[in-house]
Amino acid sequence: MKKYTIPIINTVFILGLLIYIARAPSAVIVSDWRDAPSDISFEEAGSFDAEVVRSYENENIPSAVNSIAVESKETPDFYPKMLDACSQKFGGDTSILKKSFLRIPSMTRNAFVSRIKKCQFDYDGAISDTNCAGIVECVNAVVKTEKNMLGVSGAGGEDDDGEFYVDLNGAAWVYKSFLGRQVSYDDYQDSSLKLNWERFANSGEANFNPNFKETGNLRDSLENAIQYGKITQGELIHEAILATNGNITMGMGSLAKIFHDKRSMIRSVKGMRDASGKNYYRFVGMYVGLHKSWLIRNLGTVVGDMNIAGNPVVYGVDRVIGDFWKATKFALDYYGLKDDANAEPVDFKETVKVFGPEGRGNLIDKYPEYYKGLCAAVLYRKNVGLE
Repeated sequence: MKKYTIPIINTVFILGLLIYIARAPSAVIVSDWRDAPSDISFEEAGSFDAEVVRSYENENIPSAVNSIAVESKETPDFYPKMLDACSQKFGGDTSILKKSFLRIPSMTRNAFVSRIKKCQFDYDGAISDTNCAGIVECVNAVVKTEKNMLGVSGAGGEDDDGEFYVDLNGAAWVYKSFLGRQVSYDDYQDSSLKLNWERFANSGEANFNPNFKETGNLRDSLENAIQYGKITQGELIHEAILATNGNITMGMGSLAKIFHDKRSMIRSVKGMRDASGKNYYRFVGMYVGLHKSWLIRNLGTVVGDMNIAGNPVVYGVDRVIGDFWKATKFALDYYGLKDDANAEPVDFKETVKVFGPEGRGNLIDKYPEYYKGLCAAVLYRKNVGLE
């Protein structure tokens, strides 16, 4: 080998190394990139790929946001968690979109996600621009589609039997046509005369669906949804149909029980008039009116009427007799005819209230709500050919 060969090779190597160093990005430039510029949201990030930046050695890029990501789309609360993760990583406020998404009752929300094409994208577990854009498109599509199908009342906004019918018919249509499932109206309690009599005679207790798990799941779903805003009557009904696997009759029974136990939920339903806490009677009436047998429907109507009419007797007469006896004792004590240390004057205005909207003997709100459900059921049965 010639004596100049090694120095020439060394010189070429050194020059090549200097050129490489001059052209290669420095660690300072990489660390300044971070995962995404703070002024670019993930909706605007375009083709930016944070994983490319992470390929450099000696980088100083925080990776704590990865802990927010979830492994699969089947994970509970996948979409709200990923919206938070994407918002934290790429910037942008997704709180309104997330609230609108969570305001939809969970069973309805999941059913729409499974059906809408924009939600059928592949998720690889990364908080990437592609995944985040897909999540936003899916959530937005679910919110808009659900609002168009279940969030708009169809009978002029009047809280009457016509509105109730429109909401029921719309919810059943979504379940059948959009989700492609079959509805039913069966109630196995119809086979027993004893069960028929007991459930209708005690309609004020609203114990119609013996499947407590279905009612419990529906209650949990509705209570979670109303934390994020009001829901519509159509959304209530559709969620009830989902909770009972398409059995509309039992779904109405579950709603009756839920609104009986939690009267304050009335305030969370858009457009529902507060009938002094007796709104659950509309679902009682619908439950009765959806039964296949005309005999069962008539039995339920008559016995339900008897139950409502009997409440003033059961609660009102008992209160009246009790208050008159208290007044008598007070009068005897007052005139010195009988010594009774516990005798107190009676406010008969409070006695009369038992027969009004504030009392358990209230007829003013019970009958209109009950027949609202019965009449809506008649309209529905005619519309779907059940008559």
